[in-house]
Parts: sequence; structure tokens; C-alpha cells
Amino acid sequence: MKHTKDVRKRIGEASKKRWLNSDYRKNITNKLVLYYSDSEHVEEASVVAKKRWQSPGYRDKMVGRKRTPETTQRIREGLKISCANPDYRQKMKSIQSDPEYGKRIGNVMKEYWKDPEFARKVLHRRTPSGPEQSFITLCEEHNLPYRFVGNGELLIGRKNPDFVGTQDEHKLVEIWGEHFKLGRDPQDLISFYNVRGYDCLVIWASELSHQEQVIVKVRKFSEGEG
Repeated sequence: MKHTKDVRKRIGEASKKRWLNSDYRKNITNKLVLYYSDSEHVEEASVVAKKRWQSPGYRDKMVGRKRTPETTQRIREGLKISCANPDYRQKMKSIQSDPEYGKRIGNVMKEYWKDPEFARKVLHRRTPSGPEQSFITLCEEHNLPYRFVGNGELLIGRKNPDFVGTQDEHKLVEIWGEHFKLGRDPQDLISFYNVRGYDCLVIWASELSHQEQVIVKVRKFSEGEG
């Protein structure tokens, strides 16, 4: 049975009132701690979630779902109340600092990203970052043969390159921001694409401040010299 808008509103208001009660919050928190500290319950929940996600209809509904402004506001208010509670903050810090928690989340997400359709739907809303937009402008102003596909348009293995050649579709350009890629070796990504039949040029975001050098670098790469 589907509740009417008025009934949902009354339920929501009643839930807010209950949540303002510290004893109620403590009781719910304790129940959640007991539930998630039981490995059998966690495993059971994981199995159920995986089965749901295997349904194309469920995936389409969840990935394409948009929250209403009212829902977003309710979530924001709920998080404010939760985060104002020192016990809640300490609990979340403890959970997130557990190495096993990170591994579980990582393993679940790896399974999701194995599905190309999931990756496309998650990425299709992504707009170019600042450095990527700078490269787009460079391509337009200097006739460099590359177009943005970092919105999930092109997937190679489980990776989504930033740019693909318009004259040679086996030429890729990746823009790397130092903040996110610090400590990573670009050659690992280049090799990943190489074994799949693609040539890849990695450009660090800081290089884009030297446009002439980047233009020369890209043209040499496009002509097979780099």
C-alpha cells in the first residue's frame, strides 16, 4: 500500500519528534551497533543488497533517481542532528577507521563497477573538471583532435578515459590533478591502456599553465612521436 502525501508528511513529523528524544536516539543507536557488530547480519544484508542490484529495474531506479529539494533538506536536517551527537560522531569515526570496513566497501563497489551499465549511468552526469575544461578550450582554439568522453561515454576495461582522439580513436589523453593522483605512477595507467590496444598521454594539471608546451606535446603524441 502506498501512503498519500499527507500521511507521509505526518509520519515524517512524528519521526522527527521521536528522534529529538535522547533516550529514543540512544536506543536506536544501540540496536544499530548490535546489528552491525554481528558479522552474520552484515553478511545477510550484503547478500540481499547484491541480489537487489542484479535486477536491471532496481539499478535503473536507484541510479537514475533524483531527490526532491524537500527530501534533500530533510536528509540535511537529519545529518545535522546526528552529527551534533558526540556519541554518533565517535561511533562513525570508529567504524570508518576500521581497515575491514574499508575493504568491505571497496569489494562491494568493485562488484558494482564491473557492470558497464552501472558505470555509464553513474558517470553520465559528470561534467569536465577545471583542468579538463582548460584542455577542452585548448583543443578548440588550436584544433587539437580530442573530445571529452569522461562522462562515461567510453569505457575501456573498467576505466573511463578523459579524452579520445577524433582522428584516431585509439589515442587517449588523461588529465591528472596532483591533489588526487599524487604518488601514483602514470605509467601504470598507460600500460593498462597499451595492453588493450590504446596509446595514452597523461598530462598533469599543472602543465596546463604552460600552454605552448602542452600543445607541442599533444601534437607529437598525435603524430606518433611521443
